[in-house]
Amino acid sequence: MALHACIDGVTVVEIVDVLSENQYRDLSSVYSSVIDISPIILKPEVGWELQGLTFVPPEGQQVNIVQLIGDRIGYYQSLAPDILVGMYITNTLAGITAEQSSDMFTEYGDILHCIREGAWPTALYKLQNKQPEGFTTQEMIDSWIALIQDQML
Repeated sequence: MALHACIDGVTVVEIVDVLSENQYRDLSSVYSSVIDISPIILKPEVGWELQGLTFVPPEGQQVNIVQLIGDRIGYYQSLAPDILVGMYITNTLAGITAEQSSDMFTEYGDILHCIREGAWPTALYKLQNKQPEGFTTQEMIDSWIALIQDQML
């Protein structure tokens, strides 16, 4: 199930849960466009406008910045397990041993903590400033950075 904004011209006129491809096709025949808004942190509402690739609230409508930040952190936390599994898969495919894994948890524990807690910009900053050593190569660090960046909006 995915949340979609139904657009008439440039204005969001309806928000719907689309359950099937047939429902999506039916909605697409009624509206100028139907856009999946599931991954968007600050979801548009009826009355918002699509300007290019951005949803914009009507003039005068306030956007709660505290809620926006909280939602973004919550979104990052919800995806953290997938990021961490991706990192562990990369390590396993590279042939990491249990001893090397233990060393990496010690050396990169602060970064793993940042990822779990939703502090992805901090995790990226730390990774971008890490020097490869031991089992870790620059290619591995770059792949971990890419895993995080691919999930950031």
